[in-house]
Amino acid sequence: MDDNNQAPFMGAVRAALGHPQHVARQAPDGLFHQQPSAKSQGFLERIENRKPAERRVLIKTLMAAAKPINLDVTLVAAPEIVAKTIADRIASAPVEWDGPRQVCLWEHPLIDRLGLRSRLAQREIPIVSSSTFLQTSSKEKSADQRQALRHGIIDSFVGVTSADFCVADTATLVLRTQPGQPRSVSLLPSIHIAVITVDQIVADFGELYACLRWGNGGASMDLTTCMTFISGPSKTADIEATLVHGAHGPKSVWLYILGQP
Repeated sequence: MDDNNQAPFMGAVRAALGHPQHVARQAPDGLFHQQPSAKSQGFLERIENRKPAERRVLIKTLMAAAKPINLDVTLVAAPEIVAKTIADRIASAPVEWDGPRQVCLWEHPLIDRLGLRSRLAQREIPIVSSSTFLQTSSKEKSADQRQALRHGIIDSFVGVTSADFCVADTATLVLRTQPGQPRSVSLLPSIHIAVITVDQIVADFGELYACLRWGNGGASMDLTTCMTFISGPSKTADIEATLVHGAHGPKSVWLYILGQP
C-alpha cells in the first residue's frame, strides 16, 4: 500500500470502528514492548558471544538439516573461490527447454564483493539485474522498464541472491525484499543460488525472531512488505503422493557460506 491510498484506507477503518477518521490512535500502554524480554536478551547475547567452535556446530546442524530437503550447502573460505565455483557450475549445468543460460542477480553488497559478474562475463553468460533495466530514480521507472526486468527474470535459468539469515536447525533461508532485490529472483529461475556469510547463521527460530525484533540496536528491523522463508527447492507430493521438485519454484537450491567459522 503506497501513500496515495494508505490514508483513505486507514480513515475508513477508523470510521468503521467508530473513531475519528483523521486522528491516528495511540497504542494502549504495554501493547508493544520497548525493550527485549529476558528470553530475547538471552538469545541476542548468545549470538553475540558465539565462539568459532559453536559456529562449526551450527554449520554441521545446518548441513544435516539440508540433506533430507535436497539443499546443496558448500562452505567456502574466500570470495573469489565462491565466484569461480558458482560460475563453473552455472556454465556446466544442463539448461532446461533449450532456453538461454541467463543469470539474474540481486543488487547486494556481498554479491558485488564476489566479483561474480566478471566471472560470468568471461564465460559470455548474460546477466540480468535491476540496474540493467531500472537505471533511473524510483519515481521515473516506467512500466516498460519494469516489464523488461520482469521478463528478464522469467527468462533466466539461474537466480543469485543473498539472505538476511539462515536458520540452522531447519536449513531455512530468510530473505527480505529490498530495492534491487526482487523476490522473483529466488522463485522463478530453475536454480536458486544464495550466498551468505558465516555470521548470518542463527541456531533456531527463537534466535531469528529476537534478531528481527531487537537485533537492530534495540529497534525492530525494517520489515519489508515480503519476507520469504526458503527450506530447500520447491517440492510437492499432491499427485499420487509422489514427491516432485520444481513444481512451484526452483528445482535446485545451492547455498554458499562464505568465511571461516
